[in-house]
Amino acid sequence: MKKRYIACFLVFWVCICTIHISGQSQPVAFEIRYDSKTKETYQVKKNMMNTFEDLVSGLHEDDQNTMVIYNIERFSDKNIKAEWKGKLVLTQGDGKGIVLRGDLINQAYCIEKVQPRSFLQKLFSGK
Repeated sequence: MKKRYIACFLVFWVCICTIHISGQSQPVAFEIRYDSKTKETYQVKKNMMNTFEDLVSGLHEDDQNTMVIYNIERFSDKNIKAEWKGKLVLTQGDGKGIVLRGDLINQAYCIEKVQPRSFLQKLFSGK
């Protein structure tokens, strides 16, 4: 009987140890639905990105979704309607034009310097 308990415990322990838990936070997803007659698609995206960077400046990635949800009106404009549907959705005019999807990331974070690919390249780079 004890052998059965020990075997069950070992199987359970192996299962627990092999489970991979991903603890990374998800970036803020967005979708822009442009007007069917618009020609200024870049300006809408640029304004959205500037507003996002102003909102989340200095915030941890886990809190960015919350900040966007509680300040959704900052993404609205006279011709743009902003709403949250599990992601930031901006609708310009009738919204029957091009649809643009992506993730918003804060560009203010430091990016690590890319390391040389090989030992030989590092050895002969002269640095």
